[in-house]
This record gives sequence, C-alpha cells and structure tokens, in this order.
Amino acid sequence: MQQLETPVKKGGSGGGGASSEDVNCSALGGPVGPRKVDLIADATEAGTVGCTEAFNVIPEYFDNIDKAVGSNYMLTVRGWQCLTDTGAEGTHEIRCEKDGLKLHTTPPKDENTPDPQEQGTGYNGVPIDPPTDQGTGYHGVPVDPPNAQDRGTGYQGVPVDSPDQN
Repeated sequence: MQQLETPVKKGGSGGGGASSEDVNCSALGGPVGPRKVDLIADATEAGTVGCTEAFNVIPEYFDNIDKAVGSNYMLTVRGWQCLTDTGAEGTHEIRCEKDGLKLHTTPPKDENTPDPQEQGTGYNGVPIDPPTDQGTGYHGVPVDPPNAQDRGTGYQGVPVDSPDQN
C-alpha cells in the first residue's frame, strides 16, 4: 500500500503525553483497536507522522499481537518498533517509533475515568457482586464447604495420604 502522507516537518518535544503540535488522528478517523483508543501522531524533531501511516500501523499491531515478544508485546510493524506499556501501573498505551517519528495510543478524553469493573460495575453499568469469602457463589448462592478429602480426611474422618507423601 502506498504511503499517502509524508511526515510534516515541525519542531516538538516528542514522547510522553501530547504537545500542542501532536495530532489526534482519531479526531478525523475514529478510535482504533478493541478498546477504542485514540491514535496520536507525536510531534518530534524529525516531524509528525501522517495519520494514514499511523492508521496502517496500529491496526496491524493489534492484528499481530500474538506474534509480539516479551511482556511489553514488542513487535515490528512496517518498520515501526512498537510496544505496549504493561508495567505494574502501566497505561496500556501502545508506543511506536521509526526514523525519529513517533505515534501512540491513548484512551479518548471521556474514558480517562477508571475501568467500570474496578468500580463494581460491568457492561453498561450493571452492578457486579463484590467478592466474598463467606461461602457464596454467583448471586450469593451458597457454596458447599470443601469436601472431606480437601481437608485431608476421607470417609468417616480417616486420614488421607497427601500426594506429597508418596
């Protein structure tokens, strides 16, 4: 596929966050990927990647994530070195770099709130039962206590050998 846009030559800080010269490609082309994230073309010393190229790279990254390497899902797509921020408090942003140009994904402005599931709600705000250690399961249905063999005893309390003792 032919590149329809060439990088725009501008000065800029590049990397981390969005500067006033970064371009939110999703403002024109819509969100991308399974989580519907915004696609940002970062302004760098080398210029700003065209949105057409950015829209070619990120979907291909998503489509080939199963071929990625390491815990940060490193993958080369169309010559772009891409990875996902998956650290302990990772943003899950995807960052790609090629020839000094950079692009990344970020949640849309209205999605910068915590994940609804972390707030006790699921799809469309439906409440989710909080976890409980009170012997209940789905919708508070009582769960049988562990059977006798799970406690190391068998029929009528006779001790059962642990698999580790054999």
